Amino acid sequence: MSGFLIPFSAILVSFYVHCQRWYKMVDGRSDVRRMIQVKNIHYKLQYAFAIFSGLLLALLVHIVAPARLSGLNSLGFMLADYSNIVSSGIVLVSDLVKGIFGKELKST
Repeated sequence: MSGFLIPFSAILVSFYVHCQRWYKMVDGRSDVRRMIQVKNIHYKLQYAFAIFSGLLLALLVHIVAPARLSGLNSLGFMLADYSNIVSSGIVLVSDLVKGIFGKELKST
């Protein structure tokens, strides 16, 4: 059971982190611009971690989690895993586009 709960809780934490970043409108543009402009490597790493941590954590859980062959918990874990990767990728791309090009993504 711990083979399911530990990776699933890591997915929930990752999903919570990037949803809070999106919900509270944390300005990814300033993080990207500061990461590009600052000279100190420690600050660059700090801003890069803030920007890429959601996707890195989602991919790490995807790679490290044990394989589940069948069952309802396998389906639930798979859906949570891939939705976490996709949603954190969307937040990352949105922050990068807004930060590098200075443009807002338009929703239709």
